[in-house]
Amino acid sequence: MVETFREVLELLEQYFVYIYPGFITIMINHFTKARGTNLNKSTLGISIVISYVYIILYQYFFKINVSKFSDKDYVLMLVISILIPIIWHWIKKLKLTEIILNKIGINTTLEDTVWDYIQYRDKEKKGIVLKVFLDDKDIMYEGSLRYRESDPEKEQTICLSGYRRYVKENGRYIVKQNYNNDNSRWVMIKAQEITRSEIKYASEK
Repeated sequence: MVETFREVLELLEQYFVYIYPGFITIMINHFTKARGTNLNKSTLGISIVISYVYIILYQYFFKINVSKFSDKDYVLMLVISILIPIIWHWIKKLKLTEIILNKIGINTTLEDTVWDYIQYRDKEKKGIVLKVFLDDKDIMYEGSLRYRESDPEKEQTICLSGYRRYVKENGRYIVKQNYNNDNSRWVMIKAQEITRSEIKYASEK
């Protein structure tokens, strides 16, 4: 019984290397985008694919078979699986990356959503001023974007601070609440209620 248990542990150790590097890469990648990681079959499958690619490259460059991995190799795989998504996140933010994509005719971004792109454009982190229209309610908010829920598995919301609240009357928006100089005042808005937005970057003239 003990011998069987030991063999099972050795088998798990042998095949675990085909899972954990990819899974850690996925987790770190999601973390850089403020997203959670779902523990499901899809995540497991992608983890195995990424891990397999890592192992192939590792074996090619270090001339060692996965069956001969030592503790040092497992640690190096761990480090690689952490560094790769961090480096990728850094590369995505480079202006040079955007220039290269445009040069080769790829007119898209490496961001997942329009909200990711909006925040990415705030190069100097000086703030983004939004005018958010809730046309179904004849309401408009104007304020600084302070927070947004970026996890697609959760209810999508944004928070504005130092905001003004307008109500549409006779075809014109009239200020009803003005907290423009008070950043302690926040308002949370459900993204599904937003019909359109206007964006102004403090870092752009």
